[in-house]
Amino acid sequence: MLIQALNPFRRLKVPYTKRLSVLLRLLLVGLLMSMPIWPQDVIIFVVGGTTYEESRSVSLQNASNSGIRFILGGSAILNSKRFLKDLEEAQRTAKYSTNVV
Repeated sequence: MLIQALNPFRRLKVPYTKRLSVLLRLLLVGLLMSMPIWPQDVIIFVVGGTTYEESRSVSLQNASNSGIRFILGGSAILNSKRFLKDLEEAQRTAKYSTNVV
């Protein structure tokens, strides 16, 4: 897990940080240093959907004027209503698939 790799002191409790926030910081701190040309735009697309909190992380990073603009996209916007809808759909699918033999 990426957050565990960043914490060499595994016994210390570290506040939970969204993986996307950690990834954005890593990109800015030096992972892209090996590239001869820094990108102006980085597109992040999350298959399965993205959350409002991840959108906020990208927005805050863009506001920091780092020189790189992050663009977030996803196959859906995830929230509690969407989660419950997906659970109902999964339950219907599972019920249907157990009846078909």
